[in-house]
Amino acid sequence: MNRNLRDRSELSRRLFLGGSAVMVGLPFLESLMSKAAFAQTQSAKRLLYWWIPNGVWMDSFRPTTTGTGYTMPPVLAALEPLRSDFSVITGLQNDPAKPDQIGDHASGTAGFITCAHALKSATMIKLGISADQIAANGLIKNGIKTKLPSLQLGIDGGSSAGGCDNGYSCAYARNVTWADPMTPLPKITDPLQAFQQLFMGYDPTASAADAAKRRVYNKSVLDYVTSEINGLSPKLGKTDAAKLDQYLTGVRALELQVTSAAPSSLSCTMGMPPPANVTDYPTHVKAMLDLIVLAFQCDATRVVSFMQGNSTSNQTYPFLMANGAPITQGHHNISHHGGNPGNIAQLIAINTWIFQQVAYLMTQLKAIPDGPVGSNLLTNSTIFVSSDISDGAAHNHQDMPVILGGHGGGALKPGQHVRYGPVIPVGAWRNLTPSSGAGTPQSSGIPVSNLLLTTLATVGVTGVPIGDSTGILPEV
Repeated sequence: MNRNLRDRSELSRRLFLGGSAVMVGLPFLESLMSKAAFAQTQSAKRLLYWWIPNGVWMDSFRPTTTGTGYTMPPVLAALEPLRSDFSVITGLQNDPAKPDQIGDHASGTAGFITCAHALKSATMIKLGISADQIAANGLIKNGIKTKLPSLQLGIDGGSSAGGCDNGYSCAYARNVTWADPMTPLPKITDPLQAFQQLFMGYDPTASAADAAKRRVYNKSVLDYVTSEINGLSPKLGKTDAAKLDQYLTGVRALELQVTSAAPSSLSCTMGMPPPANVTDYPTHVKAMLDLIVLAFQCDATRVVSFMQGNSTSNQTYPFLMANGAPITQGHHNISHHGGNPGNIAQLIAINTWIFQQVAYLMTQLKAIPDGPVGSNLLTNSTIFVSSDISDGAAHNHQDMPVILGGHGGGALKPGQHVRYGPVIPVGAWRNLTPSSGAGTPQSSGIPVSNLLLTTLATVGVTGVPIGDSTGILPEV
């Protein structure tokens, strides 16, 4: 353990315990901070960009009223207890995400947080830097350094090579994070691998024998640092001691979860798809959300992107019921609903479950104190949740579904439905022509990129344009 911990004036926001084999990030502990260092932590803000596949059924997602007194749609019922902690944003458009002819899913995924137009090619890629990387670069420029500048997580793996959607490269369909116009950053899909990178000084060159040795010893991350933790605990106040205990309990529980779920993945390298038996889908999603919470809690990173699948995801949902039966068709197939009431009922069930996961994450973040008394991780986070398209059948990139979670450290105005432009029923999108006005590429609607600018401002990153942005959205 670094004995400089004795000198409180030398402590940074990010504290770690451990030796050469393991590193554990600790939550913010006021007892160990000098007054000057504590003051610096007050500006700690986090960003999460969460991509969901195949759009949503907008007629069930969009509240019928606006403002703070809006009526919560049933599909968002799980978020009702968090009403004051998020906003529903509708009416924004992402015109650069429109494809050249067909390929809306790949181009829409590519444009998710780049708001840039993807070059249509299976062998050449050209896009733009994504919002999460603008944030990561801006934080470093502002003197804020964490163990990981950003963290890319996902559910489905796969190579970026080849074509995936009507002539569009798989790089567009399987990545939302872009370091520059030609460099997608791969996501980690295995929970154990992500855990190791966050808490064990992840080494991509470690051999299978090294990983097996650790399993033979059967020691958890916390076992490596028991003596250091015991030495640290007496220095803490009552509040910090409880906070540390809560944090370490969560780390141990998560490590046990991912170790039991995927013991064969210890030797996986970054970017590889997860083993076939990593977990079932709901458990996989929950494990990734728990990792996001821990990553923010220990300040291992302040910027995360999460892909809940890949473009055109055909994930099945047999654990959900619709029309009196389990949902066994693929999500993408169902999303091409054709106005069929049975398909729409299945879409609403899937969308409802997805937003239940959003509620789960936000609830976890809200339960963890962070910074000044009364503040928590959700208070100091901004969560952008949206998709590649709006409606799965119309494949439109206008009236995008957006949940904007968190308070952005006080920069946001959560608790409202903000609507931009007129409401156009889902069934009308197919009948729109370039000359028909609202919602078409020729309309004067507000771009999604303006909301992305707003999210960047919550972490103190300003003055950097993204895609077709024109300015922040003060209403949100």
